[in-house]
Amino acid sequence: MVASPQSAAPSLFNPRHWPAWIAIGIIRAVAKLPYPGLLRLGRGLGWIAARLLVNRRRVAEKNIALCLPELSEMERKALVEANLRDAGIMLVEFALAWFGSDDAIARVPVQIEG
Repeated sequence: MVASPQSAAPSLFNPRHWPAWIAIGIIRAVAKLPYPGLLRLGRGLGWIAARLLVNRRRVAEKNIALCLPELSEMERKALVEANLRDAGIMLVEFALAWFGSDDAIARVPVQIEG
């Protein structure tokens, strides 16, 4: 007996796919937040990442120390913290870009320099 292509394909509702469905649900919920809420969430994620992802923080600290040796230790630490905070904001902005409505995206404040 030959299996049809449909019966051979794994079901997207199989429990092994549930983590992906949960992640998509969370991303969609994040995209529904108002933009100021997105920024707060992103900053929070960046703050958490700065404390939990120690190896990434060390890489960022090393790169900034090599690239900007003229900065003081405090300035470099502030730059690393700002970088990781902005990375968190970037993640929630991706959620908005992927799942946000046209109206929500149009309400994002934009400032063009240069």
